[in-house]
Amino acid sequence: MLPIYWGQVAVDMASLTEESRPLEDWEQHIDEVDAAAAIVPPELLGVIEQFGPGLADSEPLAALRAVAVLERLTARTARAAAHNLHADGPEGEVVAGGLGLPAQQARSRVLRYRLGRRT
Repeated sequence: MLPIYWGQVAVDMASLTEESRPLEDWEQHIDEVDAAAAIVPPELLGVIEQFGPGLADSEPLAALRAVAVLERLTARTARAAAHNLHADGPEGEVVAGGLGLPAQQARSRVLRYRLGRRT
């Protein structure tokens, strides 16, 4: 086992050794998973990213109310999507790839959404 020279460790803790290959492999894997996953409309993400942090800083009560609305909306959307997915009956690997998760986690997530359970 090689010692860790903390003076050489990257600030973001991404690299604990001088070997960058495992990190590059991991980043490539994450890129491949993201590319295979279902696409979330960029406009939706843009709106959330645009208002989220600034609203939390400037208007925390409004931000919390917006979060409550989003939680209700996402719960309804998740339940409907999970029921539709179940009715369509795609293969587990298709669901896992679309969600960017391992098969067991994908099954658990879809079931949790179908049952309307929160984490």
